[in-house]
Amino acid sequence: MADAVKRGVIGGVRDAIDFLLWSSGLIVLYRTGRTPGDLVCMTGTVSMLRRSLGARVIVVSRVPVLFRHHPDVLINIPLNALPGPAARLLLALMHTVRGGRVQSYGVEPPQGLTIEQHIRENLPPVHLMRLHAMHFPFSLSEGPARATIVFGEAEERGFARALRALGLEAGSYALVHSEGKTSYTPNKEWGGGRMAAVVAALPRIRFVQVGLASDALIPGCLDLRGKTPDLRHLAYLIRQARFLLCLEGLYNHLAGAFHTPSLVVFSGFHHAGVATYPNTVPLTNPVMPPCAPCWLCVPCPVPGKPCMSDLTPAHVVAEIARRFPPPEGRGA
Repeated sequence: MADAVKRGVIGGVRDAIDFLLWSSGLIVLYRTGRTPGDLVCMTGTVSMLRRSLGARVIVVSRVPVLFRHHPDVLINIPLNALPGPAARLLLALMHTVRGGRVQSYGVEPPQGLTIEQHIRENLPPVHLMRLHAMHFPFSLSEGPARATIVFGEAEERGFARALRALGLEAGSYALVHSEGKTSYTPNKEWGGGRMAAVVAALPRIRFVQVGLASDALIPGCLDLRGKTPDLRHLAYLIRQARFLLCLEGLYNHLAGAFHTPSLVVFSGFHHAGVATYPNTVPLTNPVMPPCAPCWLCVPCPVPGKPCMSDLTPAHVVAEIARRFPPPEGRGA
């Protein structure tokens, strides 16, 4: 009896909140994790919700800088800045009343399955922005996925000054990111030495290396490893670059907010469409093995990782040279 009363009260509160949000043209979207690539995807899903439902969004996250100046975000609530008890209370409330216009952002596997198993076995091969929203009770707008990162005027001026201080101009450099986050899966890695070989083969291009300070230095690059103060600085560097060369992950998702060509090395961890944007140039093995996409978070059990073994630096160099040829009269 008491459980039934409790469920009835919670249901009544959920319905009241849902009606209030619906009548106000609002949606609450929250994510508890701080994985930046997924949160960049969330910026694009917010825009899709605006286009499909005409709703503005109250965002609750641990990386609020990504949603700063977002035109479709009404309120940007920073979980990381709230006192611990307040953050836990807010999350408990949202978990309790979620459904309708209060939604968590992220793949929700059934009990007994990991997220990766659920995606591999049960979900369609769609973009990550849509995968994270498959459980929503409303549809997202049609059209290509694109992240939404917007800079304020004062930010633009500050970032532009910082770029000039580095001796860089818009379109005068290419960014390279050689090493991914292996704590989630090691199976997206191509090998930092292969990226270095690409850079060495293209001396006419001014490469700027970004990433963690612990990443191996690529000779011949302007070294900005560990020197981008936050994700917005990094996003600005990507926006102003001639092109980006990277592994699949955060950098590619950030580039998805802009028109910067993003040449992305994809493994067989997932199909390229999961993270392909209008500006993405997928670099993949010519022939994928039957085990791809594997969605394995443990090291690849197949010797040589065949989903990437035949994607060579020469292949990537040729693709860059084709898309970004040297000025007439100059060599490679």
